[in-house]
Amino acid sequence: MQFTVAYAALIVGVLLYVGAVRRGLARPAEQPSVRRFDVYDTAYLSGGPARVGQVAAVGLAISGWFTVDRRGEVAVVAPTAAEHPAEEAFLAKLQQHPDVRHALALTTRDPRVLAIGTELASDGYLVPSTRLRALALPAFAVAAVFAIGGVRLISLAESDSAAWWLFAELGLLVVLAGVLLLRPPRRTSAGDIALRELSWGWPRYYDPHADAPASDESRSQWITSVALLGPDALRGTDLHQRLFRTRRTRAEGARPAGNQLPVAINSPTGGGAE
Repeated sequence: MQFTVAYAALIVGVLLYVGAVRRGLARPAEQPSVRRFDVYDTAYLSGGPARVGQVAAVGLAISGWFTVDRRGEVAVVAPTAAEHPAEEAFLAKLQQHPDVRHALALTTRDPRVLAIGTELASDGYLVPSTRLRALALPAFAVAAVFAIGGVRLISLAESDSAAWWLFAELGLLVVLAGVLLLRPPRRTSAGDIALRELSWGWPRYYDPHADAPASDESRSQWITSVALLGPDALRGTDLHQRLFRTRRTRAEGARPAGNQLPVAINSPTGGGAE
């Protein structure tokens, strides 16, 4: 019984230690720099490099810089139309691999996209990857506590003693420590505050049943919605269907993609491009 109480206290102590280290990671090392966030900064804060690629795809699609036919075949209309490095990265990948999903996956690893995260980390809004090494010592402490429980469990098993309580304590340790260690904070406290402020007052107007934004203001709101919430913010729209749900297929005996009538992503009715 004494071991049970002492071991439970040890588990609580090590979990509090891990939590304290996590909170320390979320504190910026220095006073965050004043920064004017654009939509790609917002996207990286909210969803990392994958979200940046999604925002670039939505923005370029709404502007009509690439089209997708009904089989998922992509045609880039304006390969030099990008106004942001993330857009340049996505268009470059789309020209190399004319499949939106494949291009998005490659865009997340592009240096031009990762540079956004590097800048946000240097300004104090994201946790630098180098600081995550601080979790090594808490991980070792968790492993040591688990080893102590394992040794005790073996000794109880050899003596045919019931050890359900020790199983429960070890299970609690593994689950809670796994959550704390395997999901370290991405944003600092300053990053969390900045993201909340960027979300205030949004959306002023948003029609999830529209097929395409009807004005420049609503276009901006569509793009911002993806930056904050991801592609599902546009679920049910023609834009979401063609960008994120259409798989590229090549039917047997079908004509080449160049002979197919492409469908403009930003067409309000989903009709073909003329």
